[in-house]
Amino acid sequence: MEKSEPPFRILVMAGGTGSRMDFPDKGILLIQGQTLIGRNLSMLSAYSDEIYIAVSDKTEITRKVFEGKHEVIETPGRGYSEDLNFCLKKIGRYPVFTIAADLFIDDPDVIKTFLNFANSKGKGIISMLSDGLFCGMSYFFSDPEKIPEDEFFTLDVKGKLVRNINTTIDFFALINRMKRPAK
Repeated sequence: MEKSEPPFRILVMAGGTGSRMDFPDKGILLIQGQTLIGRNLSMLSAYSDEIYIAVSDKTEITRKVFEGKHEVIETPGRGYSEDLNFCLKKIGRYPVFTIAADLFIDDPDVIKTFLNFANSKGKGIISMLSDGLFCGMSYFFSDPEKIPEDEFFTLDVKGKLVRNINTTIDFFALINRMKRPAK
């Protein structure tokens, strides 16, 4: 696949406080020998190589890991929604695929299914749910401030291993689940 003009930009939201884990740089946690961010970017690299990493003054380690590899955006660090809107304005071109730095996706087909669903809608904002819960993956066809309410769509990937790693318990629960043999 040639990537002269990316079909979308990738924005990794990695500027949170990590207050529930007492570790803001959750995206660099290692699972199966890869950081969460690195794992997701390897799944997304087939689709785009225009990648932005959103950091804050709380995620200095993440900044150091990705600076020079991808464009790093310093956010105000005032919360997910405000930082997301800040980044979208800074990027200034759409569409933008956003993914939380602390999101674990077991199967690359989840991303393919999500992108196919987004493309079938062709407009608005598409967000992924995992078993009914928002999981930190969205696709913005244009500026969210200009999108009508009826152009907000969700796709629930029920039964798939898609998890936010918000706490130490989440992290170890995921590690233990991955040790179990597949059914």
